[in-house]
Amino acid sequence: MESFNTKRRWIIITLEIVSRELTEKLIIANKAIEKEWGIIFGGRAELLRYMKYLPKGIFFVKSASKIDYPYIKAAKYYGQKVVCLDAEGLVQHNYDYFAETRVDKSVLNIIDLYFTWGKKQADVI
Repeated sequence: MESFNTKRRWIIITLEIVSRELTEKLIIANKAIEKEWGIIFGGRAELLRYMKYLPKGIFFVKSASKIDYPYIKAAKYYGQKVVCLDAEGLVQHNYDYFAETRVDKSVLNIIDLYFTWGKKQADVI
């Protein structure tokens, strides 16, 4: 397996539903590349399988629900900083339902940074 430039800063971006997530993730990747960051894209299963070989960096995830716990915990174990931006949090009619179904307290406890879509979502979470 090819080794990574460890002097470069890295963002590892999970990508699950390409038709829904690709555009926003490419915008984030483009901004990072402009700042000379390296980018790695992958699905949860693939990233989990190769986690120990990935360079340390920012592990960018799309949700903090209970099903995300195993791979976020693995990322933390291998020295990644974990950041979450849940795109589904942008448009919400019922924030309490969002907090109950999309956010798990055990996951929030191990994430380094969780971005919210404003004060209302931050207050609920």
